[in-house]
Amino acid sequence: MTRACEAVLKKRLLAPAGYKRVETSENSEPIPLEDYLKDRDATTESDRVLWTRMYSDDSGRKNPPTKFTLFIAMTAPTPMERRFVAFQCANTDPSQPSKAGAAWYSVIVDNFTQTGWLREQILKGNVQK
Repeated sequence: MTRACEAVLKKRLLAPAGYKRVETSENSEPIPLEDYLKDRDATTESDRVLWTRMYSDDSGRKNPPTKFTLFIAMTAPTPMERRFVAFQCANTDPSQPSKAGAAWYSVIVDNFTQTGWLREQILKGNVQK
């Protein structure tokens, strides 16, 4: 998971070569049903029933739906001119029931997947050339 999170972080830095990990800490906790449904955009009743059934099936297994969180303290040149920053990276991908299975496309760094973050940058007009 550390590798996946760092890959996403480095893509977001203005000067990725200046990145240096200082410290990491990890946490894991079961995902509550409401958060599970929210992550899957279950807005209709049929979606909620389907995802609730899947959640229940997964909860009864060896690897229930779990949120893995990694906190990374790092030094790097940043737009805010701060050298020391901390990021939160999470993985709630139900197809990857362990933190070892985290991939760059499924981790969430500061509330955005890499695709979601790129979308936000385009909408804001912050696209790097």
